Amino acid sequence: MNSYIACLYLTIVSLISLQNYSYAAESIKHPELKGQDDRLIVEALEYPWSAIGRVNMAGLGFCTGVLVGPKTVLTAAHCIFNRKTRRNFQAGSLTFVASYQRGAYLAFSKAVKVKISPKYVQKEASGAKKSANDWALITLEKPLGAVAGYLGVTGLTPEKLETLKREKAVFVQGGYSQDRKHIISAHINCSLGRFANEAPSLIHLCDAISGDSGSPLFTYLNGSFSIVAIHSATATEISKKTKKKSNFGIAVPSQAFLGALNQGKDLAGREPWRRDAPPIKTTKQILKLFPGPSKPTDQELGALLQQLPAK
Repeated sequence: MNSYIACLYLTIVSLISLQNYSYAAESIKHPELKGQDDRLIVEALEYPWSAIGRVNMAGLGFCTGVLVGPKTVLTAAHCIFNRKTRRNFQAGSLTFVASYQRGAYLAFSKAVKVKISPKYVQKEASGAKKSANDWALITLEKPLGAVAGYLGVTGLTPEKLETLKREKAVFVQGGYSQDRKHIISAHINCSLGRFANEAPSLIHLCDAISGDSGSPLFTYLNGSFSIVAIHSATATEISKKTKKKSNFGIAVPSQAFLGALNQGKDLAGREPWRRDAPPIKTTKQILKLFPGPSKPTDQELGALLQQLPAK
């Protein structure tokens, strides 16, 4: 393996090298973005994106969800609320479509059960307190995780967040944005700020907007991708000095729903890579921004990805 390929190996495994770059997608700027548009269009059929999908609500809209087990999808609680009937959707009216991309998809399944955070109150005013409990778990009829793969979950506390920052961890958000409802957009190396003072919710600057509700904020940890939060809402603050408006995201830290998943123990992604669909296209797209004497072929890149840690 030459030095360039060796360097590439480290880039893929850690994603650390991405922290000095941003990726602006060509689109009309959405008012919920957190500054410039840093979203990157990714290949939905490649892991970890294949574990992300659309939660469709009987033709009345959609949110983003992510597989956290063979039959378990994590999403936002407010996505389950039917604004027309003012009641929650019945499980049978929800469909999860894994790896949806421009009309194609890897697999889909109807829901058979929905568990909403017992602390979530739909009528509560929007804000950090409401978002802190904005999570739901959907049980699917079919084990889509066996096909699409799924992500692990690691509990996030203020102390854990500071540890990850000291270790220069790279955070990633991916979902189906309202202005790109037929593709997955990802913000790689977005900023997770701090826990809100008034509630155990997480402030972030990932470019998640409407449609991205329920989308995972994750990092690469110990050989697998691991969720640390899910996006709930976007809020705006006005500077007292400049009167300038700025957006920020509010997310549900994984510590809020970890107990419902496995009684408080960290989940390790048992499908850390879909071996039949390693992230070749996405990696090649990222590599266009890196200078180098030559680019690896698909065969070389595929062989390299097969060497990544797996559990």
